[in-house]
Amino acid sequence: MRKILWLCSIALLSIHPCAFAQTTLQPGDVAVIGYNFKDPDQFSFIFLTDVAAGTELLITDCGYDLATNAFRVGEGYLRYTVPAGGKKIGQVVTYPEDGGFVKIGVSGFFGLTVDGDQLLFFQGSFFAPRFIYALTVSTDTWLSEAITNNTSSLPPGLVDGVTALAQTKIVNSRLDCTGVAIDKSLFLTQITDESRWIRSNTTRIELPDITCNYTPLGFESKIDDSDPVIKNNSIIEVGYTQLDVFDVDGTYNFTSTNLENALNTINRKKIYIFKVYYPDKMEVRKIILE
Repeated sequence: MRKILWLCSIALLSIHPCAFAQTTLQPGDVAVIGYNFKDPDQFSFIFLTDVAAGTELLITDCGYDLATNAFRVGEGYLRYTVPAGGKKIGQVVTYPEDGGFVKIGVSGFFGLTVDGDQLLFFQGSFFAPRFIYALTVSTDTWLSEAITNNTSSLPPGLVDGVTALAQTKIVNSRLDCTGVAIDKSLFLTQITDESRWIRSNTTRIELPDITCNYTPLGFESKIDDSDPVIKNNSIIEVGYTQLDVFDVDGTYNFTSTNLENALNTINRKKIYIFKVYYPDKMEVRKIILE
């Protein structure tokens, strides 16, 4: 017993208290869904997995240079610490409005620019990063050389079009959540389509987007297959305002405001997922057709 207490007391002196078990994030466990590079700096990202309280996520605007296998010098980074209670899949965090961010200088400090910039998410340390997600907004591509203050190479371990997103230089942007998939892998590839984003070089984008609800990304954990399946029009209570219809794998099909019309349209498959909006709530329902 004494040995256990001694080990824990030593750990309390380190950066990561032994009382908090951090979540080791994998590539694609977060994604950027909005940003304003025009002052004041602002961006929103979404968790695509459940994350424990105390987990640290590092975010930099330093470009990564494959030639040196390191970040380009001249800037700094943010450290975000997940608050008490943790974060669930689908929850959105916005900088700087949400708490938990600390700005840390290296050879400069974190600061986004309208001349093009990037947001690189990682764990580990600034000098030994393990990358989770990356966004570059400049040339619509990742560069292999001549990295500047406004550009970056594709960070190692990430895949362009899945866990990394390269966009043209429009410095205020937000994902339009209409019709986005509710399966994580489909969501990640779908949001790399630039046509799904609301973008402007002159007008700031309102963040966070309170009209969006991303909690259905964890829909598989919300559906109890042991429940009896109701197969008629009573599957959804009255008062809904909108129905989003998805395949069981999370692929978006269409949106309707009428349940009967929706049921008449989906007659090719047996099982669907409905995202049902009410004035004060949103539900996810598994629908099995007769």
